[in-house]
Amino acid sequence: MASRPRPIRLTLVGLFIVPMLSLLALWGYAASVTLGNAIQERDYSVQDAEIGAPADALAAELTQERLQAFMWLSTDRQEPVEPLADAQKRTDAAIAAFRRGADAARGVMFASGTHHARLDGAPDR
Repeated sequence: MASRPRPIRLTLVGLFIVPMLSLLALWGYAASVTLGNAIQERDYSVQDAEIGAPADALAAELTQERLQAFMWLSTDRQEPVEPLADAQKRTDAAIAAFRRGADAARGVMFASGTHHARLDGAPDR
Protein backbone atom coordinates (compact mmCIF):
# COMPACT_ATOMS: atom_id res chain seq x y z
CA MET A 1 0.00 0.00 0.00
CA ALA A 2 1.11 3.45 -0.76
CA SER A 3 1.12 5.96 2.04
CA ARG A 4 -1.18 8.89 1.70
CA PRO A 5 0.45 12.27 1.61
CA ARG A 6 -0.33 14.60 4.48
CA PRO A 7 -3.03 17.11 3.84
CA ILE A 8 -1.74 20.63 3.15
CA ARG A 9 -3.90 22.02 5.95
CA LEU A 10 -2.15 19.84 8.57
CA THR A 11 1.26 20.81 7.20
CA LEU A 12 0.46 24.53 7.38
CA VAL A 13 -0.95 24.24 10.91
CA GLY A 14 2.21 22.44 11.99
CA LEU A 15 4.38 25.12 10.43
CA PHE A 16 2.48 27.90 12.22
CA ILE A 17 2.01 26.26 15.62
CA VAL A 18 5.69 25.79 16.45
CA PRO A 19 6.71 29.45 15.93
CA MET A 20 3.52 30.69 17.61
CA LEU A 21 4.17 28.60 20.70
CA SER A 22 7.77 29.82 20.79
CA LEU A 23 6.66 33.45 20.51
CA LEU A 24 4.02 32.93 23.19
CA ALA A 25 6.59 31.42 25.56
CA LEU A 26 9.02 34.26 24.87
CA TRP A 27 6.28 36.85 25.44
CA GLY A 28 5.31 35.18 28.71
CA TYR A 29 8.90 35.26 29.96
CA ALA A 30 9.38 38.91 28.97
CA ALA A 31 6.07 39.89 30.57
CA SER A 32 6.91 38.12 33.83
CA VAL A 33 10.32 39.82 34.08
CA THR A 34 8.91 43.24 33.21
CA LEU A 35 5.92 42.93 35.53
CA GLY A 36 8.13 41.81 38.42
CA ASN A 37 10.43 44.81 37.97
CA ALA A 38 7.46 47.18 37.70
CA ILE A 39 5.98 45.88 40.96
CA GLN A 40 9.33 46.23 42.73
CA GLU A 41 9.72 49.79 41.43
CA ARG A 42 6.25 50.69 42.66
CA ASP A 43 6.96 49.20 46.09
CA TYR A 44 10.17 51.21 46.25
CA SER A 45 8.35 54.41 45.33
CA VAL A 46 5.70 53.79 47.98
CA GLN A 47 8.34 53.08 50.62
CA ASP A 48 10.28 56.18 49.66
CA ALA A 49 7.17 58.31 50.00
CA GLU A 50 6.22 56.74 53.34
CA ILE A 51 9.67 56.61 54.93
CA GLY A 52 12.10 58.66 52.83
CA ALA A 53 10.48 62.08 53.10
CA PRO A 54 9.82 61.81 56.86
CA ALA A 55 13.39 60.55 57.37
CA ASP A 56 14.79 63.56 55.51
CA ALA A 57 12.62 65.90 57.57
CA LEU A 58 13.72 64.14 60.75
CA ALA A 59 17.38 64.53 59.84
CA ALA A 60 16.89 68.25 59.16
CA GLU A 61 15.02 68.79 62.44
CA LEU A 62 17.64 66.88 64.42
CA THR A 63 20.34 69.03 62.89
CA GLN A 64 18.48 72.20 63.83
CA GLU A 65 17.85 70.96 67.37
CA ARG A 66 21.52 70.09 67.83
CA LEU A 67 22.49 73.51 66.51
CA GLN A 68 20.10 75.22 68.94
CA ALA A 69 21.39 73.08 71.82
CA PHE A 70 24.99 73.91 70.91
CA MET A 71 24.22 77.62 70.73
CA TRP A 72 22.38 77.54 74.06
CA LEU A 73 25.13 75.56 75.80
CA SER A 74 27.95 77.63 74.30
CA THR A 75 26.55 80.81 75.87
CA ASP A 76 26.62 79.24 79.34
CA ARG A 77 22.85 78.97 79.21
CA GLN A 78 22.45 82.74 79.07
CA GLU A 79 20.39 82.87 75.87
CA PRO A 80 16.64 82.27 76.02
CA VAL A 81 15.70 78.61 75.93
CA GLU A 82 12.60 79.14 73.72
CA PRO A 83 14.37 78.49 70.37
CA LEU A 84 15.70 75.21 71.76
CA ALA A 85 12.26 74.23 73.07
CA ASP A 86 10.71 75.05 69.69
CA ALA A 87 13.35 72.95 67.93
CA GLN A 88 12.64 70.07 70.31
CA LYS A 89 8.90 70.27 69.55
CA ARG A 90 9.57 70.23 65.81
CA THR A 91 11.91 67.26 66.25
CA ASP A 92 9.28 65.41 68.27
CA ALA A 93 6.75 66.03 65.47
CA ALA A 94 9.25 64.77 62.88
CA ILE A 95 9.88 61.63 64.97
CA ALA A 96 6.14 61.00 65.16
CA ALA A 97 5.78 61.43 61.39
CA PHE A 98 8.68 59.05 60.78
CA ARG A 99 7.18 56.45 63.09
CA ARG A 100 3.82 56.71 61.29
CA GLY A 101 5.57 56.15 57.97
CA ALA A 102 7.52 53.22 59.37
CA ASP A 103 4.33 51.71 60.75
CA ALA A 104 2.63 52.10 57.37
CA ALA A 105 5.51 50.30 55.64
CA ARG A 106 5.93 47.64 58.32
CA GLY A 107 4.43 44.85 56.24
CA VAL A 108 6.42 45.70 53.12
CA MET A 109 9.82 46.82 54.28
CA PHE A 110 10.20 45.30 57.73
CA ALA A 111 8.95 41.82 56.95
CA SER A 112 11.53 40.21 59.24
CA GLY A 113 10.62 42.43 62.18
CA THR A 114 14.22 43.01 63.25
CA HIS A 115 14.36 46.58 61.97
CA HIS A 116 11.04 47.49 63.53
CA ALA A 117 12.12 45.98 66.85
CA ARG A 118 15.05 48.41 66.81
CA LEU A 119 12.69 51.27 66.00
CA ASP A 120 10.33 50.25 68.81
CA GLY A 121 13.28 50.22 71.20
CA ALA A 122 14.31 53.78 70.30
CA PRO A 123 13.69 56.29 73.08
CA ASP A 124 10.69 58.58 72.61
CA ARG A 125 12.45 61.41 74.40
